[in-house]
Amino acid sequence: MFGRESTGIDHDILRDHLDYALRIPMVPEARSLNLSNCVALITYEVLRQQNFLGLATSECIKGEDFLIKEK
Repeated sequence: MFGRESTGIDHDILRDHLDYALRIPMVPEARSLNLSNCVALITYEVLRQQNFLGLATSECIKGEDFLIKEK
């Protein structure tokens, strides 16, 4: 479950499920992240922690050394 950008998740729901709640760390000056960005961040982290087969952990298209080649 993800909360609304403006209000987050209802506090009663959060209180009842604190052991399962996640918070994405942010700088104090940022009001919120776009909801789709939050879903993408959490989805990636879940896949990464589960060692999802085929999940790219380096630059596949440009090559791992693409920054070195640009010099």
